[in-house]
Amino acid sequence: MLSHATDGRSLALLADRLRRIITDYPFDGREFQPGQQISISIGISVAETVNDDLLRIMAEADQALYMSKRSGKNRYTFYDPTPGDLIHTPSLEHGT
Repeated sequence: MLSHATDGRSLALLADRLRRIITDYPFDGREFQPGQQISISIGISVAETVNDDLLRIMAEADQALYMSKRSGKNRYTFYDPTPGDLIHTPSLEHGT
């Protein structure tokens, strides 16, 4: 998904809203195994200029996505160029 927002707070709110919509959607059981919950992992990368390389931005978002999955799924993570560091992964167990 692309967004015109570039500030971290707006992107975090958008990502969390999308995550909650997916998690709270009342699936009827035919889409997946009964008793299982659907979740979403999101990776976020922000273009620094209007001329940024789209493939690089997508690769960064992909790296952040896999960090979300490794960190417990059903969360969002901002891309951080520093290896091993997370910019933001909310603690969803506490409802944030």
